[in-house]
Amino acid sequence: PRMLEPFDLFRGLPAELAARLGASAREERVGFGQVALREGESPRRLLLVAEGSLRVTRQTPLGEVSLGLLGPGQACGEEAFLSGQAHANTYRAAGETTLVSLEGDALRRACRSFPPLEARLRERAERVRLREQLLLQARFARDLPPQALEHLLERFQADSCAAGEPVSIHEPGLYVLREGELVVRSGPLVVGRILPGDTFAEDHLLG
Repeated sequence: PRMLEPFDLFRGLPAELAARLGASAREERVGFGQVALREGESPRRLLLVAEGSLRVTRQTPLGEVSLGLLGPGQACGEEAFLSGQAHANTYRAAGETTLVSLEGDALRRACRSFPPLEARLRERAERVRLREQLLLQARFARDLPPQALEHLLERFQADSCAAGEPVSIHEPGLYVLREGELVVRSGPLVVGRILPGDTFAEDHLLG
């Protein structure tokens, strides 16, 4: 259990459950440039950064794209673990790094026994997904310092609308399309389309 104590993800975990989960934890050390998890691998475990950092990259048609660094307290591969799909990213040590590896089946049993744990994993996976989508598709996000991007992510709120339903701009802000497509009309005329990663409503923000 002590191996899990530094991680907020396991806050409030019942002692007996923490002991069982801790028994499946293993410490790993990776050196600079070594791959901890590779894009395309099956999600058999969840890795947590105890010390050091991991650089996150993804292969795209334009080549390898950097998706930032993970530091102490952060996990890698939450979305793959929850979905059961292959890892979408590669995680390489940016220096000497200590990781805690949690066996996937043990973590799934813990999630079933303690639903807040799964809820935290899903919340973190959603935040990671948004960050990566912004970095991959929204040019402005790539120019932001990491702290500024995290500050921005804290203020995003998810919304959705059905096909054919007008998008309501509730208040001035920056809107980013995550999925689907928006048709921009001026009267009966189609004057543009908004695709995933595009921003809109900046004129409301600027006044």
